[in-house]
Amino acid sequence: MKKRSKLWCGVLFLMLILTGCGVSGKPAVNVKKESQRILQKKETIWVQSGTVNAKVNGSGQLVDAKYTKLNSSVTTPDVMITHHNQRDSGYNTVSYQDVEKRFNQDTTGPTGYKRRMVSIQQINEALKAAKSGIKIKSYSDLTYFQFKGTRPLIQSDGYIASGNHLYVLELRYIYQTLNKVENIPVTEYTSSGFKAPAKQLKTTELEGRWLASDKSEDQIRVITNLGYQVNTSGTSAIVNRFKIQDLKPLTTDQVYTIGFIHAQELAAKFGYVMPKQTTLAGSDGTYTYLFLTQESMVRIGVGGVTMFRKTDTGVDTTQIPAENKKVFAAIDRQQNTLSALSVGPTGTHSYEIAMNDLDRLTDTISNDSTQYKFADVKGDLASIRDDY
Repeated sequence: MKKRSKLWCGVLFLMLILTGCGVSGKPAVNVKKESQRILQKKETIWVQSGTVNAKVNGSGQLVDAKYTKLNSSVTTPDVMITHHNQRDSGYNTVSYQDVEKRFNQDTTGPTGYKRRMVSIQQINEALKAAKSGIKIKSYSDLTYFQFKGTRPLIQSDGYIASGNHLYVLELRYIYQTLNKVENIPVTEYTSSGFKAPAKQLKTTELEGRWLASDKSEDQIRVITNLGYQVNTSGTSAIVNRFKIQDLKPLTTDQVYTIGFIHAQELAAKFGYVMPKQTTLAGSDGTYTYLFLTQESMVRIGVGGVTMFRKTDTGVDTTQIPAENKKVFAAIDRQQNTLSALSVGPTGTHSYEIAMNDLDRLTDTISNDSTQYKFADVKGDLASIRDDY
């Protein structure tokens, strides 16, 4: 009898250990604390990787939940950046009580539809369809964001992170009593599998001539923190330039602009991301130039990626004509609000200058604000005028 009692005591003790540690013997993970730990990191770039699609039946129940992996070769992924429990630029966290209050104030749906809150059970079913390994117990396990503008706007989504994945959950949906309605209860994001600069470089390390892997005449010359490309036609040339921006010293609001997020999305489509801490990159309004190492750079555009390597061999097509140099120098001395992006000929010794913000990678309005000036070159003097 005593032996049996001792045996049962041992079994109970083992059960208590397993209850606290999980079946594997590892400590059970608190999904809320783990998610908050991840979202508190200095910076995490999340790239959309899949969705859970479902339908809502006439009773308002989610049915036919199915995970679909995003095909980035067809669809440009959504990108969001979390940092110190904030999201992108302008989004702070709020409590579920604030979210619930907003929901209670907004109960109407489109004509012919009903609106319903997603239940905890439905959230867990959707997370299961995404094979997340996450199971929440209450709405408070999720993180919520509001835009901190002059009119704060609370989002109607909940966020939960685990490992290298972030799940954005739709907390309310609409349905009809007679028809099934399409719904996306979960959008999945990942932070792994992308190429990025491993360490921060100095712009002085990038100076020199860069050669495209597919065209020997496609070359860029980096001088200080500017990249120049020379397009020669006969005896004249159009010279374009872009600024190489160091993102590290900038504030998050300066970096995480709409324009930069769009550049991140296009880069992610082709397998690249641009971390704030290590990125030296620039934009000419069409392409993003991302420097990965002292010797390698990628040019990212809608049509794909072009690899560049630094070289001092072969035919050099980056020599800037003397008159173009004089025009750039003259316009730079004026220290205008906008800078010269390109200098191209309009006639003999006459040039057109395209003016815009050189910080185009992070500028949200630069594509709409190009202005033009004109220049005449006589000897060593380049005179700038406003009118053609």
